[in-house]
Amino acid sequence: MIDKWLKTLPLQYLGPAEREARRVTWQQKHAAAELDARERLAKAQAAMANAATIALRYVLDLTDAEIVNKAQASAKAASDAIAAAKSAA
Repeated sequence: MIDKWLKTLPLQYLGPAEREARRVTWQQKHAAAELDARERLAKAQAAMANAATIALRYVLDLTDAEIVNKAQASAKAASDAIAAAKSAA
């Protein structure tokens, strides 16, 4: 009963939440394809932003001087250990 009464009210008498609910309902009924495309584009945009963040972090980690220095020191220690093992054998 109340739903039927609410549907007859002019938009000016509705609160923001009711107006938004009516807008969404109208869009779903009259522009479903456009809403679907908009939702897919928003998801694609969010995925691209996430991928950019991950790629940037990856590149920064590869080029971080402290990490590179630690990796070089580790590689030198490993090669020294291998050389010591070969000379001992």
